[in-house]
Amino acid sequence: MIKKRIGLYIFLLFTLIYPIYSIDCEDNATRYINNPEETCYIVGGIYRTCDNIELICSEENVWLLKSAIQTEPTETEPTPPPTEPTETEPTPPALEGNDLSYVWLENVSNKPMKFDEMVYAAIALNNEGKEVGDILGRIIEQEDIDKGCWVKGACDVKSTSLGLLSLYISNSDYTKEKDWILGALTSALKEGEWLIEIESSTNGTCSLKYTVNNNPIVKSFTIQDNIILNDQGKPTSAKYYISISKDLDSSLLTKVNNQIDIDCTSIQGNILITQLYRENNNYYILESVPSSSYSLIIKNGCFSTSFGSKTCDYESSLYATWSLTESGLSLNELGVQTYLETELDNNDLHRAMLIRILERNQDLKDFYLDAMEDTQRNDGAWAAGDIFTTSFSIFSLKNIGTDMIDLAISFLERERKPDGSWNGNVKDTSMALIAIEGSIERSSNYPGSETPGGEPTDEIPTGNETIPVFGREDICNDMIDNDEDDLTDCSDPDCMFSSDCGIASPGPNGDFTDLADEIGLCDDQIDNDNDFLIDCEDGECTFDSVCGNNICDNGEWDYPDEDDIDCGGICASECGEGDVSEGGICHSDSDCKSFLVCGDNGICEEPEGAEKRIETDCTDGFDNDQDGDIDCNDFDCDFYCAGKEPEEKCTADSDCKTGEECKNGVCTTKTTTKTNTTTIIIIIVIIVLIIGGIVFFYLVKTGKIKLPGGKKKSTFDAFKKEFEFKPTFPTKPSTQQSTKPATRPFTKPTTKSKEEMELDKSIKEAEELLKK
Repeated sequence: MIKKRIGLYIFLLFTLIYPIYSIDCEDNATRYINNPEETCYIVGGIYRTCDNIELICSEENVWLLKSAIQTEPTETEPTPPPTEPTETEPTPPALEGNDLSYVWLENVSNKPMKFDEMVYAAIALNNEGKEVGDILGRIIEQEDIDKGCWVKGACDVKSTSLGLLSLYISNSDYTKEKDWILGALTSALKEGEWLIEIESSTNGTCSLKYTVNNNPIVKSFTIQDNIILNDQGKPTSAKYYISISKDLDSSLLTKVNNQIDIDCTSIQGNILITQLYRENNNYYILESVPSSSYSLIIKNGCFSTSFGSKTCDYESSLYATWSLTESGLSLNELGVQTYLETELDNNDLHRAMLIRILERNQDLKDFYLDAMEDTQRNDGAWAAGDIFTTSFSIFSLKNIGTDMIDLAISFLERERKPDGSWNGNVKDTSMALIAIEGSIERSSNYPGSETPGGEPTDEIPTGNETIPVFGREDICNDMIDNDEDDLTDCSDPDCMFSSDCGIASPGPNGDFTDLADEIGLCDDQIDNDNDFLIDCEDGECTFDSVCGNNICDNGEWDYPDEDDIDCGGICASECGEGDVSEGGICHSDSDCKSFLVCGDNGICEEPEGAEKRIETDCTDGFDNDQDGDIDCNDFDCDFYCAGKEPEEKCTADSDCKTGEECKNGVCTTKTTTKTNTTTIIIIIVIIVLIIGGIVFFYLVKTGKIKLPGGKKKSTFDAFKKEFEFKPTFPTKPSTQQSTKPATRPFTKPTTKSKEEMELDKSIKEAEELLKK
């Protein structure tokens, strides 16, 4: 019976174990065997049973317990079959720097992005030769194709300008988009005054021709000692200038790029034609050309926020101009330079964009670079460490060559994150990479941008036609048409200001205030600038006082020839530190008078936020706003003094008429102030005496001041001791009378003091008691 039970138990145990033992334990992670009694074929192979017992395949192809094998390890590797060690290829170095940044940008560009992020990412990746077709496709998906603007349903100039850049880098036709942006171009600067200055070494007549409502108009002006007279022989509204709105026609300023043809060929002498814009006391020299005839363009344009709008918007104007000039249009064609320069605020990004625009037009002025240097932080950043602004600033300075760039790039390198990005931000990272590249390249992956050899073509595709893109005649003495515009060397307008063509270059202020080496040396009988013209024969000496023009020694500020009165500009003598008045030319704050600063435009001006100084009285003979000009000589008084000649200047009373005196350099009517002053003093003394008397009287009456010889004032207790109150009984029943105690005589004051009033009150109360 027991044997049967044992057999049964063994049977049951076998039936339970066998299925488990026979389970296929093989998986992807560990090599198992189901039957260790089977012959093994891979010598040295280590396997494991389902109950985790490790076996090793011996040389006899028999499975043995691994723990029982004490042999030296074989060189054979387990499955996969062992192989002899081979030389592996070295691990590629980890990405770093810009390579890592481009990889990061490529990875995130596959994800949804904002519109401006897509544009900047496309430009950055395209500069590196990366494929950007997918990003460009997503950009175009957001365009209003019918209108040619971005973004669909809410088009604006800024977005469309960025969109145009994406078409430009892909060599796509952007004519419709360009036209949409130009449809937002409107007239600007209606508050200031547009002026034309014609300076001549001899007197004569000039004619100005322009068109109003399709009607040609010609007006003549006479230049007489640089004072401009109209056709009636009277000085123009601005005397030394022709005001476009007052002396010609104000409608010329309501459209962009109106043209005025100036003809002074009848004058035998050197002529300088200058276009200026005056806003308050600030003058902006727009262009200055040494020529007897010139077609002047009124560059009075700006861009609004959208197509057809007539309201200027500065940021829209910046983005539109940047985009259009990057894609090949000329800044002069747009006519917005005046607006961009005069309306520039203290925004670092705006300044950087303007520098990029002007640099491409080869009209960058030094004071913009000085302002950039002043606002750069010690760590190299701009705008409180903003990555995008700092990157755009580097981009704008890249072709100029300045120490500011190295410092700013060092800042970017320090701010780069371990993943290669800047702030994990697509726009910041893209602009940083564009800045380091320093340009916006057209793609070689799309037709039309480069020749098979990789050299840029000279054409921009625009649909079915191509537009030639001309450069500049950078070398003006090599007899080669460098820019292939069929004009060579000095016959090319690009060489107008080249010293190789006998004409000096404009100075850092954009005008001719530093005309090469002849200025200040106009009486040494030497051709200092090697233009074959000596001293007064040289046009550069036209306005030197030694040549008879009386500019630098006449005691007046001849703007724009001088920085201030008889100094700076074309004059040999420099202006003293701190002498330049408001509106004068400056290079630093120390040049200006104490209450002024040197603005970004190189002009002395009121500090930002300061109350504007103006000539508050145009007849008082005082320089109310301390700008160096008095009454009608100050532009603030133009309206009041219209039609009046400025007051005659003087240096002493003897220069003035009878009854006048010389005050602040101007003859004014004498005023007698002695009598008025005496009267005021007498009135003040009387008022003081009256107030003093009242105060003294009060102090005496209250006992706070005791007069000598006065009697001691009686108190109520003394009064009671001195006098006794005795009742008097009535003699008749019908009459009752009380007699007041006798008092010694004294004189009461008309006004009782507080103590006296209290005494009277006490007496009355005593009398009432006696009556009872």
